[in-house]
Amino acid sequence: MGSSNQKKRIIGALSLVTSTVFLGGCGLGAEAEEQGREIGSAIACALVNCTNSDTMIVSDITASYFVTQKNGQVSIGAFFGQTANVLTTVAITGGDALSAAVDNQPVTFQATPTFGSPYTARVADASLQPVASINFVRGVTSYTSTVTLPPSFSMLSPTRVVNVGKSTGNLVVQLSIPTTTNVQGTINGSCNRADGSNFVISDPIPVSVTPVPNTNNNFAMATADIDSQVNYAGQTANAQGVSNKSPVTTCALQVDWQTQVSGVVSPSFYKASRILGIQSVENQVNYDARI
Repeated sequence: MGSSNQKKRIIGALSLVTSTVFLGGCGLGAEAEEQGREIGSAIACALVNCTNSDTMIVSDITASYFVTQKNGQVSIGAFFGQTANVLTTVAITGGDALSAAVDNQPVTFQATPTFGSPYTARVADASLQPVASINFVRGVTSYTSTVTLPPSFSMLSPTRVVNVGKSTGNLVVQLSIPTTTNVQGTINGSCNRADGSNFVISDPIPVSVTPVPNTNNNFAMATADIDSQVNYAGQTANAQGVSNKSPVTTCALQVDWQTQVSGVVSPSFYKASRILGIQSVENQVNYDARI
């Protein structure tokens, strides 16, 4: 139990200095200031093991790729670790390189100067079912992973911001896919606590989604689950890892409803490697835990 809690504290502290759109990996966004990048890198490497890809054999590299289509854009997040060690992060260095393509259109990864956040790439693509390939390149050899995303879908309702309370019971949406589809959910946004403080959920956190019985395409997210997740996030979203157990009162949330499919990852990587294709739609929610 102690070891598990220690890992949670380390990972939680790491996220404070390396939060991005995605979870894990290497590199900060271009908007970060140079000083912030340097501090973030130093703290990140003090908390986890940092290593360079060109010092490793490919079979020891764990690649995790996430390809998401949302709002007419395809985003790629690429993260690298060492075998099954969750506390080791790997940077692409030396002669190693990354490349990608979406529907045969080349995509350029952004520079990633800091350990602790992902390699990212984006391209406009509104096709109904994009096909993506990601290449880890060493010398003349490309280790290619591919995925065909699930078919795109849309949100039929609601079409505007929704107000829900903890006692509402369920946040219900109508999607353009049948309830036999496996749908998953995440939330992120900003929240206020009862003591007057506030915090931001920058890394999306998962919330269970269930189909609504006797409907064709309605899906629900329990408001009790939303409350539990935002309060857990609120207890750890503080500098120096100081816990704040003051309960959440209100949140402005972005709720993402997603379908996922696994692709084919290069067999040369470590066995835990994966590539996921994700379709995502969102709605905005004002959450009030007091009602």
